[in-house]
Amino acid sequence: METPASLHALAERIDRLPLIDSAVNEILSLLNRTDSNFTQIADRLSPDLALRFLNMANIAHPEAGVRSLKHAMGLLGYAEMKQILTTAVMVDHFTDRLDDFRFDRFQQQARFCAAAATMLGTVMAYPHLEDLFTASILHNVGKLVIAVYFPEAHGRIVDLKCRKGMSTCMAEIQVLGHGHAEIGALVLRRFNVPEDICEAVRFHNVSDRAIEASANFQLEFICREAARLVGRFALPDAAKLARLRQETAVDLDRERQACQLTVRQALRENGFVTIFVHTLVDASRRVEDILTRHIPLRTIGS
Repeated sequence: METPASLHALAERIDRLPLIDSAVNEILSLLNRTDSNFTQIADRLSPDLALRFLNMANIAHPEAGVRSLKHAMGLLGYAEMKQILTTAVMVDHFTDRLDDFRFDRFQQQARFCAAAATMLGTVMAYPHLEDLFTASILHNVGKLVIAVYFPEAHGRIVDLKCRKGMSTCMAEIQVLGHGHAEIGALVLRRFNVPEDICEAVRFHNVSDRAIEASANFQLEFICREAARLVGRFALPDAAKLARLRQETAVDLDRERQACQLTVRQALRENGFVTIFVHTLVDASRRVEDILTRHIPLRTIGS
């Protein structure tokens, strides 16, 4: 039976996870290089990753009738390809080992959270949307780790939630001594994910986190707000989610301009930290209004 463990003990156990294979590492390296090209990347894609790129391109651009990898990669671009590859590697590593886990729902929630974070970042003119996407789509990866590597503990956590109505985090802490957010951050460090993204994952459900405690508080706070926002809505299916960015583009641009006007006016009277907090609240309200026009609100028990 699993017993509550120290974070150090959990870290040691996670350190023994298999590494990403060398072929994927090579592709990620190419995506990070300014002198690489689509042909070099296409030549190194395994069939399953090639299929994933084609599928994502056709979902995002249904009118294009994408048939070739080069066409798909040209439409997606380097940033989105890197997002797809990074999340594919992380998620596939764990889902191959899953048994009793509602992965479809998990994946829906992760993708919706990534979309909401990107929308918030757009309205706030945050310059690193790809980091928001990555941190948000991986923010619950610790739940996968628990289900795969701590299966007995996962069963006890589910039982506590059902029998006693405990929240996920409370049940995790009672059984393992730590929540999925901390465990997820440990795993991301194992896969050499940048530290600010790891920190955003680690603190994604900490409501009283002080700005001064985070080196990149904008990334962390926007991701946390996206997770809160998503909890208010029903989970959209993959097709709806793929259309969401295109359907909301005009509204997002209008709200971005309005939000930036508010920022410029407030900067005359307040410091940046104060402005950021107010801007995040304002942006969240604007994004929630947009989402309400496209996605139904969540019902109790769903």
